[in-house]
Amino acid sequence: MGGPYGGGGSYGGGNYGKGGGGYGSPQGGHGKGYGGPPRDNYGGGKGGYGQGNYGGGKDGGGKGYGRGGGQPYGRGGGYAPGKGPYDPRSPNAGKGKGGGFRAGGGGSKGGVGAPMTPEDARLNSEITRMPKGQGPQGLLRLLSQAGDLRKANPVVLAGALHRLSKMGFQARGRLDPVFKGLLDSTEAQLSNADQWSSRHLVNAAYAVAKLRVTPQDTRAYNAFAQASSQRLQHFNAQDISNLSWAFATADARDPDIIQVVAQLPKHAHAKLSTFTSQGLANTCWALATLGVGSAEDLTPFAREIEARADEFKPQELSNAMWAFARLQIPDERFFDLLGDMCVRKMELFNAQNLTNVVWAYATVGLRHERCFAATVACSLRALDGFNAQNLSNTIWAYARSEFYSPNLIAAIAARTASKLHEFNCQNLSNTAWAIGRRVSEGPEVKHPAEKAVYHRALTLIVQEAHRRLDEMEAQNLVSLGYAIVISNFEAPDFLFRALPERLAKVCGRANAQDLSNAVWATAKVGGGNSDQTGARTFFIVEEEVLRRGAARLENPQNISNTAWAFAKAGQGSDGLWALLADAATRRMSQFKAQNCSNTLYAFAVAQRKDHHALFEAVSREILQRAETDLGSQDLANMSWALATLGFVMPEDDGGRGTLQKRGGVTNNVTTAPWLGPTLEALSRGAQRSCRKFNPQHLANTAWAYAKLNKRDPQLMEHIARAAEPILDSFKPQEISNMTYAFAKTQSARGSEFLFASIAKQVTRRVEEFGPQDVSNTLWAFAASDAPLGTDLFVACAPIVARNMRNQKMDWRTPQRVATVAWSYARAAVYAPDLFQALADAALAILDDFLAVDVSNVAWAFAAAGETDRSDLYEALFERARVLGAVFAPQELANVVWSYAGLDDPEACRRMWCFMFEGPPWDPNQLDEVAKSQLQQAWLRLTRDSRITGEVPPLPEAWRRDFAESFKITEKSLGSRTQDQVSFVLNEIGWSHSTEHYDSESGLSLDMAQIPTKTAVEFDGPVHYFANEPWMLTGRSKLKRRLLDLTGWEVVYIDYRDWDSATDKVDCVFKAFAKHGVDPQVAQRDAHLTRALPEAESSADFVQLQRYAQQRLMPTFTPGDGAGFVVDYTPGGGGAPGHYGV
Repeated sequence: MGGPYGGGGSYGGGNYGKGGGGYGSPQGGHGKGYGGPPRDNYGGGKGGYGQGNYGGGKDGGGKGYGRGGGQPYGRGGGYAPGKGPYDPRSPNAGKGKGGGFRAGGGGSKGGVGAPMTPEDARLNSEITRMPKGQGPQGLLRLLSQAGDLRKANPVVLAGALHRLSKMGFQARGRLDPVFKGLLDSTEAQLSNADQWSSRHLVNAAYAVAKLRVTPQDTRAYNAFAQASSQRLQHFNAQDISNLSWAFATADARDPDIIQVVAQLPKHAHAKLSTFTSQGLANTCWALATLGVGSAEDLTPFAREIEARADEFKPQELSNAMWAFARLQIPDERFFDLLGDMCVRKMELFNAQNLTNVVWAYATVGLRHERCFAATVACSLRALDGFNAQNLSNTIWAYARSEFYSPNLIAAIAARTASKLHEFNCQNLSNTAWAIGRRVSEGPEVKHPAEKAVYHRALTLIVQEAHRRLDEMEAQNLVSLGYAIVISNFEAPDFLFRALPERLAKVCGRANAQDLSNAVWATAKVGGGNSDQTGARTFFIVEEEVLRRGAARLENPQNISNTAWAFAKAGQGSDGLWALLADAATRRMSQFKAQNCSNTLYAFAVAQRKDHHALFEAVSREILQRAETDLGSQDLANMSWALATLGFVMPEDDGGRGTLQKRGGVTNNVTTAPWLGPTLEALSRGAQRSCRKFNPQHLANTAWAYAKLNKRDPQLMEHIARAAEPILDSFKPQEISNMTYAFAKTQSARGSEFLFASIAKQVTRRVEEFGPQDVSNTLWAFAASDAPLGTDLFVACAPIVARNMRNQKMDWRTPQRVATVAWSYARAAVYAPDLFQALADAALAILDDFLAVDVSNVAWAFAAAGETDRSDLYEALFERARVLGAVFAPQELANVVWSYAGLDDPEACRRMWCFMFEGPPWDPNQLDEVAKSQLQQAWLRLTRDSRITGEVPPLPEAWRRDFAESFKITEKSLGSRTQDQVSFVLNEIGWSHSTEHYDSESGLSLDMAQIPTKTAVEFDGPVHYFANEPWMLTGRSKLKRRLLDLTGWEVVYIDYRDWDSATDKVDCVFKAFAKHGVDPQVAQRDAHLTRALPEAESSADFVQLQRYAQQRLMPTFTPGDGAGFVVDYTPGGGGAPGHYGV
């Protein structure tokens, strides 16, 4: 391309000699000269106004300005963005061929200019003919001798500026007085716009910009804009290109100038076909540099560039792509076609071109796989030619695009060491950010050498940042801190100590993503919870966010990350959380799935329960996206968040959820009718993608539905089947939470295969489990209706006992002691050494026991048969008296029952009296099990002759109620094996009733001969410890004691004796003899005359027994399970704003 006006002769061989038409057509034309002698000021052309646009064209009528060889305005190619050091504000400006004011493509419409005086013509000739050897100073001396330039012809002024630019003169803030006079004269002359032709006007502006004159040096740029505004419609393609380039190069951003630049695209649209490829690229570049231009303005340019892409050189392609990216115009068609063209010409690309292309794709969020692959290959070959900015922007672009080429990224990281002194602060932070993304988001870094490269690069960057700390801006600190955090690199203190002060200075100018990343990184390193420095960062950001208001929080990623950070750090006022909720609710439809889940997660962690509009907005998104858009982490975290916020599904509320805001006050409960459908949608989504869930997602989802009180058998079955094959990869806490959830939702039945695998896992890995993991897992196995993991309990017993004895505070807590003791008692596992350790621990921390702890520990020791620990029971009694009336009726029933099993009946009487010392309570508050427990205690108190003290009487209505409850809970389910025993008793003539209810005591007897008050009890496995099968449990001991106290003679037949006996009749008589009871039957040598009824299998019998046992024991849930908070990086934290170019 020619220079601003390439091709043709204007202002030729003399000043106005023969040549291409001075004011010719836009593409140049030939006109005849303007009289005068050859080689003189008025060159060798013929007089008159000749042909051309201002000659013989339709607007002309005379002969053109001279023919001549193109001196001072001859061929050449203007100055355009091209090669050279990279300016972070723009693609590089480089040099075209030749100089500006040479034979251009003719003049354009709009002003013919002022006539030349002989003096002006002579001066212009001298300017033109001055040898380059005299340099700028020679030309400035000539101008100083010329007198007052304010009266000079615009041609002279434009020519002088052009000639200075060609000589390499650059102002750069140092204005020579003569040069300052030239600028002032130009500015003054521009007030008479009609005296300037369009060509001179544009060429003068172009030259001033090329001379590196800044808007701070002169008001000339405003004058150029004002003069141009009156004739924009007459500008040709090169006028538009060069004027926009001039303003962009000078970074002239005065509103009046921007207003003129903003009009250029619409005037260019009709002339786009006349633009050269460089003109198109330069115009787009200039608009982007000044931040002017919408998609509507640039789309016609895109279509023209696409149609002529073959003409574009590498620099022009990269500059055009850079411009569209800078203006945030992600025109997929444009980037796709130009990407193809880049691949074809990639071998011709230099370092800057390569950098611009990948930066452009990264900035608009598009990817062209072939183009990226080609730029990787070319960049690796050309990497030695990359400067600091190229290295920084290239690695940033690949990381932003998630195109992790290990070879290239590692190679760039390795080169940081040699070029670190060239890096500016933004280069440092961007490079660190990109390395962090590669390490945290890219494919796993496995090769030790690659790991070492990244570690060394980050180490050097941190050291350099520390050295230049005074130069680091808040944005640099934020980006560097973010990078270090996601790289799992040890965060240096200096970084986060310096951040609050820097942030406070620029907070008003910081973009929303800077603010978000500042608190996010601070939260990730643990700042804000306790340290004052971190807390100050949160305070600064909160103040700024509140000042800006919800309307300024537009980016979903920033909203969700800000909420996450404040939640993680435990920061934020009610006002801030209300603002975040408002901003999120307004833009929820724009949120990505992860933004939704992260925001809900943050409000859950922060326990911000009062934002119902937000929760409903999230619910609507869940209903729309659960089965299509929500990923495994989203589904798991949303379930977890709803549970953690306190939402529950009451069983009797027809699917309407509730939210308990604070405490247990009724009026703090809010209804959530959307909760049921939301949980069903999340369940469907989870069932669909359950196989993709990782261990944490599976555990969290199961835990959440348990906490939400939402029974969902299908979901739990899917979770069980997905979890069982990958249990090896579960962390202890995840196993604990999942097991807890299955037990709490009564989902263990049908998932026996999962529990069997969990039992093996915990038994093998028990040393890895923490105290809460162990206690919750034990509780789950004990409370569930799945097969008991006896081996699990046996394996855990010595470890728990050792930790209790070592007085580890995280083991020796009231809830831990109570949970473990209750679990072993419920599972019927004999562990005397463990119970000794638990008793010692309980006595040591008894002052910290709550009523529920007293209740559970007392019940557990009694149920486990540990009734000879008078010191423990005495201490528990004293603690109960201290706690006084805080006991719930159910807890009192547990405690009283436990004392009923002690050898000393006086201890039971004292506890019974304590039960009636407090305020009156309603027995209707008790369940059937609690009432039956009180009935057993009442029997002990009223039948044991060793009771000497007064026993508070039981109201008759209560007594009947308790006895009836005891009947219900003691009623045996029966079994075919027990029916066999009854059959044999009948065969030998021992008449009896089955499942006899003793109305006086409430006791239920398997087989009873009422007249003789003799009974036969068939003892199944639940009467014994699971690991010591010949030892009776505490419950069984108490029942036998009560049967003795009520006067029944009882024969006990053990199920193992029965199963092993070949002669069932003989087995019965041996049992009677063993217990010293005469069956009083005549047929002692009788044999069975009928076939023995078929019994159920041993497994079915055990299952029936277990189910019966479940009904006889009080329930207990240890708090809310582990309920752990998942600490993860929401959405990867997002790219750090417009870091890069």
